Amino acid sequence: TSITVARHLEDDVFMIYGVPRFVITDNGPEFDGSPMRNLAAKYGTKILYNARRHPQANPTERTNQTIGTMLRSYVKENQRLWDQQLPQIGFALRTSVNETTRHSPAFLNFGRELWAKGDEDPQAEPNLQTPSTEEVAQRAKKMQDLREIFKEVKKKMEAAQKVNRKYYNLRRRHVEFEEEALVMKRNFVQSDAQKFLSAKLCPRYVGPFVVSKKISPLIYQLEDQSGRNIGRWHISDLRQFIARGEKI
Repeated sequence: TSITVARHLEDDVFMIYGVPRFVITDNGPEFDGSPMRNLAAKYGTKILYNARRHPQANPTERTNQTIGTMLRSYVKENQRLWDQQLPQIGFALRTSVNETTRHSPAFLNFGRELWAKGDEDPQAEPNLQTPSTEEVAQRAKKMQDLREIFKEVKKKMEAAQKVNRKYYNLRRRHVEFEEEALVMKRNFVQSDAQKFLSAKLCPRYVGPFVVSKKISPLIYQLEDQSGRNIGRWHISDLRQFIARGEKI
């Protein structure tokens, strides 16, 4: 439920890792209730909803693919206890070096690597004495080094995004819609043998629908002709509506 999700975000994410500037979610009802909106207002963060039927915009989907691959390696024949492997898989993901950032997620979040064994950390025994001037200077230098690492990671991520954007735009037609424009929406329908319905024979696009809000050049809020909200849609699933007899 929305209450459970909001409580988990606050207790297990915000209170441990800090409050993010925004939270990316899909359009599930558990993410769109008043508890989530109240949580966002309480901490001053934004909730960004993906376009419907467009999982490419959600980085969680890529991580889920990796988790699925790892689960198949762990579970093998016994598939009833797959959920018991998730903590170990999560640890492996958090301690693996990312190809783009060249650092592990754990290091970028905590400023240190996570140890898989208690005897790996040369400073496992806590030092409860007051730090010396030299130790304070070393810690200050480490914090400065971390800031430089964060800047470097940001540049690497922006460079990777630029490359991905370049290849994506090779296949993308440049078009934008303004509010109140009429558009056709891709028809997502599944075949149903009982109803003698074949998805291949259904129209590829349905509509027209009205652009009620232009969220961004890529995301549009749509309404049907009666004013009913039908959600946010990515521009790759939209086409300009051309009335019969109208010249292009």
